[in-house]
Order: sequence, then structure tokens, then C-alpha cells
Amino acid sequence: MAYPLSSQVTAGQPTAAEHYNNLRKDALNLGQADADAVKLGEFFRRFSSGVKLEYLANHRVRVPYSFAAPPSLMINGCMLQSDSNVDLPVGLISGPAAMWYIFAVRTEGSTSFTLTVNTSSSEGSNHRLIGQAYWTGSALISIYVIWRHPLCRWRIMIRAGLPAHLIPFTQNLMDWVPLHG
Repeated sequence: MAYPLSSQVTAGQPTAAEHYNNLRKDALNLGQADADAVKLGEFFRRFSSGVKLEYLANHRVRVPYSFAAPPSLMINGCMLQSDSNVDLPVGLISGPAAMWYIFAVRTEGSTSFTLTVNTSSSEGSNHRLIGQAYWTGSALISIYVIWRHPLCRWRIMIRAGLPAHLIPFTQNLMDWVPLHG
């Protein structure tokens, strides 16, 4: 099937049902039949690109900005992209040893996102789980991005017994591990 199915409409021209339906197919399925393609919104529901985590002083993390691959992701159906570094505020990670989950947070009226953490991995409607960090009670010792693919449910994990900012990120420290195992 050729894409796009729709054609130009001139001012004052009535829009026929077929033309409207072709516009709709172009927008939802890139012109493909419903039986041959999922809707774009469903396809990109868990989209994430360029999202990385870095250690910062004072028990914080950063999603670094890159002009070549800006951090971009979908949260609650909204396409978000940062045009600068996104830093976790000071003081959110503290207390006894625990696994802290890092979330990107959507704020209405903004096309970017902020960061927050919680000891629960449950996502709220405007929160997207993007990583986790282990806190010893006095230092972060590992930070990694959770990449959730709706089909495979795996993540890349960095193994190291060093503070996160001292980890030499080499291939022999990376593993594919089950997301919940």
C-alpha cells in the first residue's frame, strides 16, 4: 500500500468520508490496513531513546543531554524530550540501605521531564520507571537504566562493587538479566 493514502485538499473543497478515512489511516497506521499494523500510539507507548544515567555528587543522578541523541521518552501518551541535563534534586536519596527506583516525571504544560525516586518500583500515571540505584545508607554503589521492552522484559545491568562514579563501564561488566529476576 502506498503511503500516504491521503491527498491535498484545497480551500472550500468538501472532505469526503473516504478522504477523511485515508487521513485517519495515514495518521494512525502510516497508511496500512488495521489488520497489518498496530496503531502508532500503541507502538510508541513505551518508547525511550537517549536516556542514560550518570552519578552526581551528593547522592544524585543525572540524565545527561546529548545534541546527537537527546533524552526522549513517552509518559502517559505524551512525547517528551529534554533540551538540557535533567538532575535529581539533592536530598531525595537518604536513610537506611535500600534499592531506589528512578522515575522520569511528566508535568502538564511541559515538553520535558524531571526526575524523582522512590523505594517502590510502581509507576504512577505521570511517572515512568527509567532506572534504579542501590543506596548503602551512605553512598550509591550502582546505578543502571532499566530498559523495558513490552515483549522481552529484560534489562541491561552493570555489575560492580564500586561507587557508581568509579565504575569502569566496560563490556565485561554488562549483563542481560530478567527484569524481575
